[in-house]
Amino acid sequence: MPFPEDDGIMLLPGIFSIIGLRLNKIQRALPPVGECMRNDIDTMDINACLKTCYQQHLIKSCHCAIPYFPREGKAFGYAEVSLCSIQPESEQKECMDKINKEFADNTLTCDCPSICNEDIYLSSISTAQWPIVSATDEVMDELAYFYPDMFEEPENNTDPDYKSKIMLNNFLKVVVFYEDLNHEMVTEFRAYTEIKFLSDMGGTMGLWMGVSVLTIMEIMEFAATVLYYFFTKKKEPPNPPNVNSKEHYDQWRMTQVNQMFGAELYVPPSSKSDQ
Repeated sequence: MPFPEDDGIMLLPGIFSIIGLRLNKIQRALPPVGECMRNDIDTMDINACLKTCYQQHLIKSCHCAIPYFPREGKAFGYAEVSLCSIQPESEQKECMDKINKEFADNTLTCDCPSICNEDIYLSSISTAQWPIVSATDEVMDELAYFYPDMFEEPENNTDPDYKSKIMLNNFLKVVVFYEDLNHEMVTEFRAYTEIKFLSDMGGTMGLWMGVSVLTIMEIMEFAATVLYYFFTKKKEPPNPPNVNSKEHYDQWRMTQVNQMFGAELYVPPSSKSDQ
């Protein structure tokens, strides 16, 4: 849906206008990475979506519509509504002013995401006086040949520049061209993925802490051992038996440690010989 009042170019009569166009293609990332709307037959650009949303709020809140935008069809429930009154101090005028203020402040609730694949034509314009003085008569005669009724002088005309004024006030020259046959492509994509995040984390930890896969496995094993130690029921060691010497007590203590850790500790030869 075109909106010349927003995107159009105003041209003046008696001016030679040269308009250059160039194409920019934009491919936005699809959800969930981006927040664009897939292209389909009912897809509107942001400008059309915002104006449709504005008209919908007018119809819903003020029960009227403005004539500049469509007011019937699928977006409006296929129901034609009357035009808003612009009489001062009328109820519809106050309601419309409120909607206009919210729309200008960007506080009107509208769900208008960008289109995923969008073509934008950028324009540049240059102007010059037309026609040049040396070619005025030639251009005027050519125009008078194709539009004789417009250049026909009235019987009581006393202005010698009548035909030239008709030409300057009613005709202009426009040239529209492509500045470049190439186009610019702008693609949006996820720059930082989960794999890259994990790689950066692993590289940073390896640089500053010397962490590797083996180190991580050892940390996990240590954590499991600590958790097992705290969450398993520990057996209270029995009271030591009556021993008559320090050597007998040390031997009994090593036996208890062996039973606790499931390993056989080394017993010095001197202790065995003492037994």
